[in-house]
Amino acid sequence: MGLNMRNFFGSERGYVLILTLIFMPVFIGIGLLVIDIGRGNNAQQDHQAAADALALAGARELDGRSDSMTRAKAAMTQISNTVSFLTVNPSTSTQTLSYTTDSTTPFNVIFLRAIPTKTNADPASMVDDDKPIDLAFAQANVANTGEEAEYVYVFSRTDSLRSFFFNPLTRLTEDVPVGAVAVATLNRSTCDLAPIFMCNPFVGTQNGATAKEKLLSAFTSGALHGRMIKLSANPNNAKPGPGNVGYLRTLGNGAPQLEAALAGVPYPECVTLTPTVETQPGAVTSAANGFNTRFDIYNGNNGASSASGPFPPAENVRKGWRSNSGAVGCVSNPADLDTTLTPVFSDNRDAATAELGVAYADVMRDGPWNVFESITVPVKTGPNQSSDITYAPYWPTLYPKATFGIIGASDPITATERENIRNRVSSDPTKDPSRYDVYKYEMTHDAQGNPTSDINASLVGTVGSLQVVSEEKAYKQCYTNPSPPAYVNDRRTMFVAVVDCAREDISTTGASEVPVDLLAKVFLVNPLRATGNNPGSQSFDFEIIDVSEGSNGGIEDFIRDDAVLVR
Repeated sequence: MGLNMRNFFGSERGYVLILTLIFMPVFIGIGLLVIDIGRGNNAQQDHQAAADALALAGARELDGRSDSMTRAKAAMTQISNTVSFLTVNPSTSTQTLSYTTDSTTPFNVIFLRAIPTKTNADPASMVDDDKPIDLAFAQANVANTGEEAEYVYVFSRTDSLRSFFFNPLTRLTEDVPVGAVAVATLNRSTCDLAPIFMCNPFVGTQNGATAKEKLLSAFTSGALHGRMIKLSANPNNAKPGPGNVGYLRTLGNGAPQLEAALAGVPYPECVTLTPTVETQPGAVTSAANGFNTRFDIYNGNNGASSASGPFPPAENVRKGWRSNSGAVGCVSNPADLDTTLTPVFSDNRDAATAELGVAYADVMRDGPWNVFESITVPVKTGPNQSSDITYAPYWPTLYPKATFGIIGASDPITATERENIRNRVSSDPTKDPSRYDVYKYEMTHDAQGNPTSDINASLVGTVGSLQVVSEEKAYKQCYTNPSPPAYVNDRRTMFVAVVDCAREDISTTGASEVPVDLLAKVFLVNPLRATGNNPGSQSFDFEIIDVSEGSNGGIEDFIRDDAVLVR
């Protein structure tokens, strides 16, 4: 018997079964833990996808307009996602996540005007992903208005995940918190920037407002409607300031390259809403050759400024300029015009109000222009020189009442006629039409005031039989290329950078990297001349149509909006 007991205790048969039974709870626990980890990962990924989708939907609306947060919330209510594996019961393990604007929402959404940034860092790398967006930061940087809202912060939360694995101490399963955070913003960029920067004509900081804030305020209030900005190109040895225009880097950095760029060769890179751009000194003469192709003026025998080249004029090139010989037709070498007979867009009549700052009153004059009445305006023809020019009334001169019916006008125009034309033509019914309003109307309406999509049937195509001055044609006369490229954008509009030249130190002899406050869509009012006493003499004449912040919806051709996740 002793031998049998020794054999029994020494036997190894069934050893594995015994170990298995001993470690079985451990194996089961590890298995349940692995399952819970997998369920948790899947649930967290679902939460992250939901937070990302919601943040991107909201960020897509953060365009700087006053109602951007309202639109963002409305867009987010259209987003629905699901989170799976939350409970141990398959029938209740999936939960639908939908954003609502009340307390029942499973999302915590905060609109921010900033996110954590580094100190003493290059502006291109200011964002600091290592700094958390905690409650204190969020409260200090919450956006109170749509104009301030630049980021949308989303925290996704639902019922916690019920684990399979139990706590060995309590022998109970536990709830594990699951959630995700996403932060998104609207990345606005353009690949259509012209090689021009315009110095902001407003000067900061009066009453605490920056030059950018003053320009935006003037734009959104309608104070820029129908006001012409007259910007001169400074000599290379003078620092540009408010009232000046300058050029941006082009491929090659020479006069021919600048001429081609102003004619329409694309800017060499795409830039974001708040880019830094590289300036380039340049001369007015070469700039005018390229710029004026948009007005059907071609001074070159070949290349960008050739009449047979790749850059057609705008579809409406009315400018009031005649050739030196006074001949009808192509005006490749404009002479001094007779503004008492030729209807041309004038400057505004009155001196500028004080919002521009001292010494810049001639940059953006106030009051009416010559749309309805004859106006005398001092035209700047040099740094310290100006001459008075009288402009014929634009509408009554071009469109006499006898030939134009109900929307025609007598001279002088009556109050009823003025109101009638304003209601039909102006983009702001409370104000007289801007130059851009008139320009667009001429391309989209016929002589009876009916809408038309046929440029040849519009006032551009038929005005020759209606106008007083027979030389002036609204359609192209000089351009001879039989197969020009298709019109991508209106050739009498440009997308330009707005720079606070009073704040920035811009080099007069070489390139400078300068930040851009705004991007502006501008209407090209007059051709550019290097000398003389004419509209456009020694100046770029612009009307601001739209800006990249607080846009009125007319900027879509130039701006690309991409909602991007930054966290």
